[in-house]
Parts: sequence; structure tokens; C-alpha cells
Amino acid sequence: MLKIAVAILVLLANQAYALEVSERSLKGSWKIVSYNGNPSDDEDDRWEFSGNHMSQVTYFANGKIRSMSPSVFYITNGHFLEIDSGVVNISQLDEQVMKATVIGIDFVFRKVSDEVYVKPRAKEKAVSEEATAMASGMAKALFENGEENAKELSCPKAVKDTWRFLDQSVLQGEVNFNDGYITKQELADASKKFKTLRDAIDVKSCESSQGDTKNFYLCLSNPKNIILYCANKYTFNVSQPK
Repeated sequence: MLKIAVAILVLLANQAYALEVSERSLKGSWKIVSYNGNPSDDEDDRWEFSGNHMSQVTYFANGKIRSMSPSVFYITNGHFLEIDSGVVNISQLDEQVMKATVIGIDFVFRKVSDEVYVKPRAKEKAVSEEATAMASGMAKALFENGEENAKELSCPKAVKDTWRFLDQSVLQGEVNFNDGYITKQELADASKKFKTLRDAIDVKSCESSQGDTKNFYLCLSNPKNIILYCANKYTFNVSQPK
């Protein structure tokens, strides 16, 4: 009897997760079929995944498309997606159907395409001196304003929060490029700097850090601080030994 029960549990588990929850298995366009048991046949709202980016897109009958700003997501514990607005719990995933819960709402999705909507790039815009000055002022504030260091290292959370900030910054750069506010070269330069910095920050180097490098990670361990402030305060750079 026990063997039968175990076999049933294994079968059910395999049915729920015919595919491992990964960036590859999520890739594509997933139409919302229902939410909390209510069908959404008259609407074409979708979640779309590409890499570790997630977007909410609505396709209208008149051909218009509305796409919300994308968000970075991370897969944790095998089936949770951590996004800016909360945690998505994926309870079933196969090649055609996905079931997920977020903020108490149960969604059922049907995969409609392996492709995702890519917003056409706008013409490059001339940025006014006033807007440039405002952006410079905001950047200066991000580098100079922060809180005291944490008393103890909190490496896993500090590193994850920092990665999220850097990944989201790269994503925002892509949005700005697509909207015509920066050039392709400016995007490439900024993305390279952020990704190089991201690669230099990890839990192992945090746990073994000393001196100013430890102070840098103590700064990051305060959730009110961001990488720009901490790296500026302790002159952290990628050439430092981990």
C-alpha cells in the first residue's frame, strides 16, 4: 500500500511539473485563461518571459498592443518567481499550461507562442539641458545619500538585492534605449559596467571579506543602502581580490 501511495505522489508531482521551472521553460507568451476560476475569454492579457525578464502585455482586437515596463525575476526554491511586486508561486507547468498564484490570485495560463512582443524602437530624442541636469542631480544623490552600515553581514540577502538592482538597471537602460533616450553605444557601455560589477559581487567574497571590502558588504547588508552609495563610499572596484 505504501509503495502505491508513493507511486501516486510521484505521478502527481510529475504531472504538476512536467517541465522544470526555468528561464528556458518559461520563455514565450502565456495568455491568461482564468483568474480565481473566472474565465477571461474576452481579453488577451499575457505574461511574457525572455531571459530573466517578465512583462505584462495586452493584445487588443483593434491590433493595438500595450506593454507594461518589464521586470527582472529570479527563480527560488524550484518554483517561486521573485519579482518587484511580490512572489509568484508556480504550481503547475508543462509545454501548454501554467498555473500560478500571486498576491492571493490564482491564474491559469495557456502558452500561445514561443515569441514575445518587442516594442519598436522610437526615434532618438534630444534630451534637454534641464532633463540632463535633473538626471545628474538624481545620480549624485544616489551616490552620496545612504544609511549607516549594518552591524553584521547578511551576505545572501545583500548580494541578491544588489544583483537585482544591477539587473534592473541594465533592463532600464534597455528601456531607455528603446524609447530613444540613449544610443546603442551608451547602452552597451553602461551594461558592460553594470555586468562587470555584478560579477565581482558574490556571497563567497562577502563572507570572507576584510577591511574596506567588508565595510562595503556591511553597507550593502543594510537594506536601505544601494550599490551605488556603498561602492562610492568604500571605493569598491572589480580589481579587488575576492
